[in-house]
Amino acid sequence: MTVQANYEQAVSELNEMSLIDYFILNSYVVCADWLNWNTAWWRGRNPDGDGRRWRYVLWDLDNTFGHGANYTGLPDTGSEADPCNPENMGDVGGQGHIPVLNALMDNDDFWATYINRWADLGNTHFTCENMHAVLDSMIGVIEPEMPRQFDRWGGDYDGWMSEVQEMHDFIDERCNETVLSGMEDCYDVEPVDLTLLIDGCGEVELNSVDIDPSMVPFTGWYFAGVPISLEAEEECEGAEFLYWEVVSGDLVIGDIQDDIIDIELTGNVTIMAHFGEPVPPEALVFEVEPPGTGTIALDGLVLGPYPDGVELFDGEYDLMANPIPWWNFSHWTHEANSIVSDQEASAVLYVDTGGAVTAHFEYVEHVDLVVEVEPAGSGIVKVVNRATVSDYWTDSFVVNGPEAFNAVASNDWKFSHWEIQGAVSHTNVMSSDLGVEMPADGGVQVVAHFTEQELQLYVPNAFSPNNDGLNDAFRPLGQAFGAEDYSFQVFNRWGEVVFSSVDPDEAWLGQDQRADGEHYVKDGAYAWSVQVRWTHGKYPEQFSGTLTVVR
Repeated sequence: MTVQANYEQAVSELNEMSLIDYFILNSYVVCADWLNWNTAWWRGRNPDGDGRRWRYVLWDLDNTFGHGANYTGLPDTGSEADPCNPENMGDVGGQGHIPVLNALMDNDDFWATYINRWADLGNTHFTCENMHAVLDSMIGVIEPEMPRQFDRWGGDYDGWMSEVQEMHDFIDERCNETVLSGMEDCYDVEPVDLTLLIDGCGEVELNSVDIDPSMVPFTGWYFAGVPISLEAEEECEGAEFLYWEVVSGDLVIGDIQDDIIDIELTGNVTIMAHFGEPVPPEALVFEVEPPGTGTIALDGLVLGPYPDGVELFDGEYDLMANPIPWWNFSHWTHEANSIVSDQEASAVLYVDTGGAVTAHFEYVEHVDLVVEVEPAGSGIVKVVNRATVSDYWTDSFVVNGPEAFNAVASNDWKFSHWEIQGAVSHTNVMSSDLGVEMPADGGVQVVAHFTEQELQLYVPNAFSPNNDGLNDAFRPLGQAFGAEDYSFQVFNRWGEVVFSSVDPDEAWLGQDQRADGEHYVKDGAYAWSVQVRWTHGKYPEQFSGTLTVVR
């Protein structure tokens, strides 16, 4: 049913509200004798009639309110039974009623309608007051007949009234809070209060319930995030729907003059529907000065582009001025009407005529700082107390004194110099430590330049591998080269390799590798050859020379 076409086909054959009411009513009264028994459904034969879709019949509800045997096999027949218990019982009776409901619940629209219908009924027909009143009215009809009932079938008045009281007690235990708690557990919803007020002559259709002036203030529990439908209905001649007003709560209505609105609550809300003789709205113009420095929100809706002409009915409206970065709200000005707290960004506009409203903003002096490392990755710049930069970094801030920078070169790079634009250095730009006097306002660029270290190789011409702790090892030293393409070899006078390594950190200790290093070479002259690749180069380079082993 997540495919809308499939859902629409299903509800074209089945009256979904009848199915919803059938399950809600039986669940609410905790009927223990349905689905496998006492279930009926029907439809009309007129293919064009309203009754052509299948709908349900209420039939034989005597095993309810905790009375009678549990023929259905409910997991709980008490007053605290969960509203969703029937949904978890498989296919009781084998007629598919529960599987049909569960399949439809996969559709978001049906799910919202089902949840809202629980709330609509719970706030009206299933209130404690109404259910007790209905029960008392039924008792009033039945009570005169009870003496003949006792004469024919036995029993007595006190016993009967005890059973009646049990039903009243069941209602008290189940209505409102118990069912509401069950809804939270079953459907993972959060209850909130919706209060409706009506000003003038008219009605409001709340989902499936009509609210007339005699019922207001109407307060009921609904659920956060579940769409609710409100429709203003004109009932009196000369009294037209005028607009919606959010009296309290966090809610924004897109078009307050639209008679049909869909809302989603996030908390408790009070809404008033206004009806009366139409009054032309007032024409107001909203402006921002200087242009482009901020926006104005009217009752939570952001206006624009500016100047923006808006028609408003007489009344009060919430204003909010929102500056763009590095601008602050200054004050409101207005022609006609009045603004309370015109020095505050959050203010109230009282409208009784046309006019103009302007939000004024003022500039905040600041520096836009850009720091770069050139080339990227060749080092880092520490912007003291702000950031560490290896490539590019920018920030904007209000100046509060000089800024300090420190350049640190990466391996095989060296710091060269600083380049500064938009500010003045009070230290040597050739030093890795830099101090900059910032302007009060504007853009500043600081670039740390690094250069490549040159390839340098240092090879001694003698060493004494005699284990005296002095000059016992021999290896090439230098900078700007690594293990890649590295090769170091030592030859005897006949050109034989006595030592070889591809590890720049491995030194020759005088051992003769021809014998697996078990013997050491004799004192004398030897030749060496080193191949290295400059860190910043593409190809390896060869170096060679001679050394003397002296013990």
